[in-house]
Amino acid sequence: MIPNSEDTQPESASGNCATGAKEYISNEMLLAIVQQSDDVIIVRSLEGEVLYCNAASERVLGYKPSELIGQNVWQIYPEDRRVEFEQLAGRFRKGEALEDFETVRRRKDGRDIFVSVTLYPLRNSAGEIFAAAGITRDITSRKDAGDVQKLVAHELQHRVKNMLSAVRSLLIQTARQSADLEGFLEGFTGRIDALARVQGLMSRTVASIANFEELVSEELLAHGGRLGENVSIEGPNVNLGRAAAATVAMVMHELAANSVKFGALAVENGSIAVSWDIEESDPLPVMKIDWVEIGLDTVPDMNAGGFGRQLIERAAPHQLNGEASLDFGDDALRCCLKFPLEQQPSEFEENGLSH
Repeated sequence: MIPNSEDTQPESASGNCATGAKEYISNEMLLAIVQQSDDVIIVRSLEGEVLYCNAASERVLGYKPSELIGQNVWQIYPEDRRVEFEQLAGRFRKGEALEDFETVRRRKDGRDIFVSVTLYPLRNSAGEIFAAAGITRDITSRKDAGDVQKLVAHELQHRVKNMLSAVRSLLIQTARQSADLEGFLEGFTGRIDALARVQGLMSRTVASIANFEELVSEELLAHGGRLGENVSIEGPNVNLGRAAAATVAMVMHELAANSVKFGALAVENGSIAVSWDIEESDPLPVMKIDWVEIGLDTVPDMNAGGFGRQLIERAAPHQLNGEASLDFGDDALRCCLKFPLEQQPSEFEENGLSH
C-alpha cells in the first residue's frame, strides 16, 4: 500500500529512514517499474513457455505481451538459433546465470535484430530451479554503428594506399623530368598540392566523388585565375569517381601550371575557357572537356618530352580509357579530353549507405 502524507513524515534523527522506506515498496510498485522498462523482461519456464513479459515487448519485438504469454519463446528465435535455446536451458538447470550475451532475435514482422540478453535462473521455496528471467536489450543501432566504423576504416585504408601510390608515381616522374633540384621541388610541390585539392573534394562525401566544376574552379583559382574575368567555366553538373577525378585533376593542374608560365595566365590579355558536356553513348556516357587559351603572345609548345605533355597525351587516355589531344594555333592552345563516365562505387555505396 502507498502511504499517505502522515505516514511519510521524517523520522527522528535516531530513526532509520532507509528501513522505513523499504516497508512501502510493494509488489505493485515493483511491477510498475518493470512494466515501464525500455528493455524486454521475460520470465519463461525451462521448457520455453512464456509466463510473463512486460510492455516493452511490443516496441522491441513487435509482440504485445498477450501475444507472447502462454506461447513458446521459440517464436522470437530465428530458426538457426534453436540450438542456442537448448544450450541455454541446460545452463539454467545447472543454476548458471548469463550476462550481456549478444545474439539475435526475430521480430513479429520477420526482421532479425541484434540483442544483448541477461538471464537468471529462478528458484522456488525449495531451492529448485523452475524458470528463467531474462532482460533483452535491442543493440541493433550499436551494431550498425560498429559496421559503419569498420567500413570507414577500410575505406580510409584504401584511400591512403591509393594516395601513397599516386605520390610515389609523381615523385618518380617529376624527378626524371627535372633538370635540377629547384625545378624538381617546384614541379613536385605543385602536383602534390593539386592531388591534395582533389582529395579534399572527394573527402566531402563517403562515396569518394568529386564535382568537376568545383575541381576545375579550385585548380584555376589556385593558379591565380579570376573567374568571370580571365577565366570562364561552363558545363552541366558532373561528378567524377575517385579514379577519374584524380587523373582529370592532374590534367587540369598541368594545363594551369603551364598557363602561368607560358600561357594565358602569364599575359595581360590572355583568357581561359573551360567547357564540358556529356555525350550519350553505349554502354556508358562520355564526358568531353575542352580547355581553350586565347590571346597569347606566343603559343606555348609544351615540351614533348615533359611530364605535363606525357600525362595529357599518354597517361590520361590510358588511365581513363579515353582520348586526349593538344592543338597549338597561332595565338591559342586547345586541349580536348574525352572518356567514359564509369564510376567505381565505394564500399559505402556498395553497402547501401548514402553520401
